[in-house]
Amino acid sequence: MAVFNIIGDSLISQAEFDARDLASKLKAHAAGEKIEDIQLANESVLTMSAAAVQPVLGAAADGVTPLPPIAFGQPMTIDIRYAYSGGVGMNSGDIAVVSGVKNWGMTKASARALNFLARSKGKRTALTGPGVFENGTNVVSYQKAVNTRQVTVGLEIAAAKKDDDFFRTLSNAFTTAGSIPLFLPHAGLLLAAGQLVPIIGKLFDALSGKTEPWTQEDKINFNLPGTQPSRSEVKLVARNPAAFQNLKIAPDGGGLVDAAGRPYAGDEPYMILAVYGGANVDLEDFTPGVVGADFMKRFYEGQRSGAVLEDFVELMRVASDFKYRKAAEDLKKKLADAAAGSPEAADLQARLDAAVKNILNPVMRPAA
Repeated sequence: MAVFNIIGDSLISQAEFDARDLASKLKAHAAGEKIEDIQLANESVLTMSAAAVQPVLGAAADGVTPLPPIAFGQPMTIDIRYAYSGGVGMNSGDIAVVSGVKNWGMTKASARALNFLARSKGKRTALTGPGVFENGTNVVSYQKAVNTRQVTVGLEIAAAKKDDDFFRTLSNAFTTAGSIPLFLPHAGLLLAAGQLVPIIGKLFDALSGKTEPWTQEDKINFNLPGTQPSRSEVKLVARNPAAFQNLKIAPDGGGLVDAAGRPYAGDEPYMILAVYGGANVDLEDFTPGVVGADFMKRFYEGQRSGAVLEDFVELMRVASDFKYRKAAEDLKKKLADAAAGSPEAADLQARLDAAVKNILNPVMRPAA
């Protein structure tokens, strides 16, 4: 796996980013210090102007909306800015973009989410997300308050032949789900906010692993010993770094181009992710949706037919709040036994605060 840092229009490998101590240089630049231009390994030049480095900084420049910082106990959003199918799939076939998120210390597999489908696209296609008249979402994850030391993001691009009947069903399901993806409790069902939708036809084969998807992972660190804390950034996730060594980001942010401005048209798929902080009330059902997917897996494992579930959005909220309420109560007990003012107490208090922030219903929050 390769993760490239995106600074301006430059792609910088994580190894080069660390070797040149670019994190410190970017912080110094943000503080107003003058930083000399940097010659990169691919012989391009990283110009340390405000406009060039803006995508990874938290201060506005040239009218670009800044990326709010991420931190333990604070909100975090992950979304897909661009994807490219490369050699995955068949010519004129349908492409599914799938994601999943797993917190550090979890033993269960993540609920997989179908973010969107690109119809009749096939190989070597730009996947920018659902259009204004299409259903789906670019959002991979929203956490109201990060309460884990590391988040692992899984990304997939899967291919299937066209399936008109499924598309009609899926359209209604996405409309019901609103601003969250459709979660996959197991290989036979998709979970919308108000219904279970059976996966049928060729898309079922693609999402259940009967065809070979492109799969990659990225890790976001928060106070995990032995790691550098992650920051808000736009990054490229790919499998083969050599394929992109001499490419750069297009001026409009729409994928990779060569020195002459020609779009990359090779067989290596990739995705561009944005990771940033800041509260987003429009996505507060996202975490309950993940909890709901896990809940439904327990009760509907093996079923291959859908069922309408009344008041399911509220059920997901209650399940999510119960999960974080239990975590908060456990942390309160540990905090009571910790020495006042100790590092252990500070860590427990931070985790307790994060758990409480994730409880949507105030009635479910434990007493201070």
